[in-house]
Amino acid sequence: MFLMETRCSHERMELLHVKLGYEGKLVVDSMGRSGGDFNEIMSDSEKLGGLRKNWRFLTDFREAAADYDLEDMGFVGPKYTWSNKRVGSAAISERLDRSLNNSAWRNLFPNFMVRHLNFWKLDHRPLMLEFSDQTLMQNSGRTRKGNHFFFEECWRDDGECKQIIKAAWWRDFGIRGGMGYVLGKLNACGRNLDSWNRKKCDNMRKDIKEKCLALTVANRDRAVGFMFWRQIGVLEERLDSALEVKERYWRQRAKVDWLQKRDKNSRFFHSKASAQKARNNIRGLYDMGGQWRVSKNDLVSVITQYFERLITSSSPSQQEINNIIMDVHPSLPSQMSRHLDSPFTGEDIRITVFDMNPLKAPGKDGLPAVFYQKLWGITGLSVISACLKVLNEGGSVMNLNITVLTLIPKVKNPTSMADYRPISLCNVIYKIIAKAITNRLRGKNKRQLFSNIVDRVWSKIKGWGEIFLSIGGKEILVKAVVQSIPTYAMGLFRLPKSLIAEIQLLSARFWWGGNENKRKIHWCTWKQLCQQKTDVGLGFRDLEVFNRSLLAKQGILEKGLRWRVGKGDSIRIYKDQWVPRPYTFKILSPPSLGIDATVDCLVSPSGGWDMRHLQQNFLDCDVNAMLEIPLGAGVTNDTIVWHFEGSGAYSVKSGYCKISCFDVVWWSRNFVAECQSHVSIKKPNLMVANGIAPCWRPPMAGSYKINCSAVTKVGNHRVGIGIVIRNDFGLVMSSCSQVIEASFDGQVAGIMAVYRGILFSKDCGLEPCVMVSDKVGAVGRILKANPLDSKCGAILVEIANMLALCNGMTITAIPNLANRVAQGLATHALNITGVAFWMEDLPGCIRCLLEADMPT
Repeated sequence: MFLMETRCSHERMELLHVKLGYEGKLVVDSMGRSGGDFNEIMSDSEKLGGLRKNWRFLTDFREAAADYDLEDMGFVGPKYTWSNKRVGSAAISERLDRSLNNSAWRNLFPNFMVRHLNFWKLDHRPLMLEFSDQTLMQNSGRTRKGNHFFFEECWRDDGECKQIIKAAWWRDFGIRGGMGYVLGKLNACGRNLDSWNRKKCDNMRKDIKEKCLALTVANRDRAVGFMFWRQIGVLEERLDSALEVKERYWRQRAKVDWLQKRDKNSRFFHSKASAQKARNNIRGLYDMGGQWRVSKNDLVSVITQYFERLITSSSPSQQEINNIIMDVHPSLPSQMSRHLDSPFTGEDIRITVFDMNPLKAPGKDGLPAVFYQKLWGITGLSVISACLKVLNEGGSVMNLNITVLTLIPKVKNPTSMADYRPISLCNVIYKIIAKAITNRLRGKNKRQLFSNIVDRVWSKIKGWGEIFLSIGGKEILVKAVVQSIPTYAMGLFRLPKSLIAEIQLLSARFWWGGNENKRKIHWCTWKQLCQQKTDVGLGFRDLEVFNRSLLAKQGILEKGLRWRVGKGDSIRIYKDQWVPRPYTFKILSPPSLGIDATVDCLVSPSGGWDMRHLQQNFLDCDVNAMLEIPLGAGVTNDTIVWHFEGSGAYSVKSGYCKISCFDVVWWSRNFVAECQSHVSIKKPNLMVANGIAPCWRPPMAGSYKINCSAVTKVGNHRVGIGIVIRNDFGLVMSSCSQVIEASFDGQVAGIMAVYRGILFSKDCGLEPCVMVSDKVGAVGRILKANPLDSKCGAILVEIANMLALCNGMTITAIPNLANRVAQGLATHALNITGVAFWMEDLPGCIRCLLEADMPT
């Protein structure tokens, strides 16, 4: 019973509420002669157009519905039930009309349906409630689940059940080892168990009621001294066992996790389960023409047409199939292919069975995975034999490929087949075969891969006698030894939380003095111990946070890594990062050479960049960046290097180059603001030193000296190289001026000058030689010969190889004033094209430098 449209004031309704003894009230104040106007919605999604509703009104409506255990009954049809009948931006539609019910009503009428009808000439849609059992059964098209067999988990410990399974399993059903043999056994088990359940085990409620009555009588008789405590204990154990069987019975039917793990077979549990069952009814669907269908035959037709359109093949031609297969190339290494092709074993089948969820919905045979897991001693050999016949011998799965299709709603009120997600419930045998193949394709389990870390931690802790250690000694061992063991792995991978928790558990037991056999009280959590000592902690590492911090550098590495060009055949021009231009390192020009073209197609046969090719296909900014890359003879492989370090290897110092400039500016500002009162800057003392100007010095008797230099000219992408070879008397044996079309910096240009100088001396046949250059940084990089050098690694490797073949050639750095002839030749090279050679002579403009360069 309820009251509505009373036109009473709020105070009058309070008196009526108490006088009539109603459980709750929701008062709507009257307005003039009307009984009030209650136009509220439960969420903003129930309104289209106009201003948003005041959130306070929404909250009041929600709280009132929750207080009285009222639940929205859903609807079928259009969403909005009221419209202001306007057009354009003034149009407003809301769901003001709804049907609510409580758990008591749902128990009386478990099957119902609310329809939103047409507007006709009203601004509200009429609502029609249907709750006829006959109509709902016809509309839903559902059949009783009692007609199907389902294995109950509560049978697994029943001795009589095991005997029935054994008797059915040891019968002969055709050829041993085949799939039909196992399916015959499974069908026999299902029939016998179903018959046994109907005869004996379908009286669970009656059995519990009888045990409760017996226990009640026993407790009453105990009060007058006729029963003993031991007999009452036996009755209580029997009742607990029966209640546990009932709880397992319902847990198997609870498909939602919180129903499985958070509730103990209470009234609330059954109320929610009944509501879920009511929502599972399909009350109607829109067909492809937009017509609403509710009868059983119409629903079957709508569902069938939907799946026929979804899974029917488009019948492609063989040529179309071949065109797709043509682009699929084998990419697995031989070792992995051998692993995938190796025969399956019985252990693979067993592991697959016991990795499955025991109570997932079964297939048509009604046998879930728990049937095989708990009765593996009976069923194991036959299941392994049948599965291996399919996996290793190519047996047929035709009899297994029979599924039960379940529709899972994707939205709250599904009205079409597109609102449902189809789930195929397969037989467990079929799942075993499919999951065994999937396990082969799945990567290694991280928990198993890093299990040796836990073993190492345990072995360390086991070897320490904690009873002989002080608190300070334990602290040092935990920080310096235990928590440093996983550091290397944490720098490369994110360890599973379960593994980190196990390491921290071992550390905590060692700290508090416990072990596997003896547990002591942990007076505070490990998280508290991980706080700093200033915060009343001990400063232990939180390994999960430490793992994340170590992995943070990988994001920086991805932004600073690029390819260094060697052969160029491994670097894709448009996809890879290879241009020495922070921070993208990629080409900006449109892909005119093909998306998978490689860098080696941009190199000319002579070993340099193909300028005509570059200027035709790339923007000027890309050409300028590519000309900064030195090219060698193309004999070294392409290598990934760290751009922000000359050595090509990542360092913490260079990693700070990736920090936001905004952060750097504010750090500098705060540093100056805080430190200006503590720092005094003084003008340094300047001293002038007198010295002798350096000049060219001859080599040892019988040897030659090669002077090389390089000059770059900003703006025209040209690098001039000068080389002069002189004997121990200072006479010129040979000289060379060469220009390179590139945009090198000073050090790279110096390295290229040394590279060309070695080649020039070999061509002239002058050995032994001493190589000198005025580029100090270039000489240092040549002597290190780092193959990972971010710019010149390939050239440095070639120089090192040539020096190893030369007879005693050395390379040193000299001042600029001692290398004036080579510098003049390099400057002269900027005015010529290609290469110019002089045997035992120099250009006329350079001869004066030769005389000034000789020592006095």
